[in-house]
Amino acid sequence: MAVKSIEIDGAKWNVIDQGEGEIILLIHGFPLDHTMWSGQIEDLSSEFRIIAPDLAGFGKSELHERQKSDARDQTTIRQMADEVAMLLDKLGVDEPVTYCGLSMGGYIGWEFFRHYRDKIRRLIAVDTRAVADEPQVVRGRATVAKLVLEKGSRQLVRPMSRRLFSMATLANRRELAQSARDTIAACDPRAAAAGSYAMGSRADSSDLLQSIDCPTLVVVGELDVISTPEEMKGIADAIPGAVFETIIDAGHLAPMERPVIFNEIVRKFMART
Repeated sequence: MAVKSIEIDGAKWNVIDQGEGEIILLIHGFPLDHTMWSGQIEDLSSEFRIIAPDLAGFGKSELHERQKSDARDQTTIRQMADEVAMLLDKLGVDEPVTYCGLSMGGYIGWEFFRHYRDKIRRLIAVDTRAVADEPQVVRGRATVAKLVLEKGSRQLVRPMSRRLFSMATLANRRELAQSARDTIAACDPRAAAAGSYAMGSRADSSDLLQSIDCPTLVVVGELDVISTPEEMKGIADAIPGAVFETIIDAGHLAPMERPVIFNEIVRKFMART
């Protein structure tokens, strides 16, 4: 696996850059890292150039100085989108890419489209939402941020794993579920807190959807309780010409749970667009 260390705004990012051809940029969810895309990196890199970073503070990427001093006020989803754009520039990418983001990666994707339209050839939104958080959810995210800063990211493992995976995955693919739990537990609490606050303060992107003018694929796990199939279908319906796909027997982390099916959906989308 081709691993690079790229400095973004003063912090070194851990970045997978593997394969050749059209670029698919994979942006992970919260509070995970690039390893959630392992099934895509290994398979799809046979046909495409796959770029999969650990966002600042997640995985093996360093925290920005602002995250060390003030998790609440110094990180936004817009800043994360800016940093993704910086990453492409640092890698010398001068062609539009296929942006693929899951959950928090999808939130970043809306901002990336809003501010860096010229860098996007296609958009893949996976198990994510377009609406801003309701007030009670914002309060919950603040509680989560305070909890991890006080007691560590391990506090997120049990409640999150039950919402990230389908019950079938939890029962029958324990090694896969455990790998995600290990990633969550190892997440720097300051990054987890910053990400939680950033998601809670993100802009509502519902009105953006109708203006998306690039080929778009919307994918959801059939059993996702965070970004439900009904909500994701609404996103697809709002984006002109978007393709909507449901992955059977998968939850919020559909690309991890059903990588073969997910990869085939992506291949077909790339081929016909």
